[in-house]
Amino acid sequence: MMGTKMLHRLWLEDEARIVSFHPMEGWRLLNFWDHGHFMGFLQSLQQKGYRFQ
Repeated sequence: MMGTKMLHRLWLEDEARIVSFHPMEGWRLLNFWDHGHFMGFLQSLQQKGYRFQ
């Protein structure tokens, strides 16, 4: 049986180094279909000093 793919989304404000998991007008939207890539990207942002909200 095939599992359902889940879309992971986040919004970035690069100048202030903030990540949001909720829609933010004017912020950059990124979509991920692969959970592993999504988690790896979050880890890289954390290592770069991004804050999460």
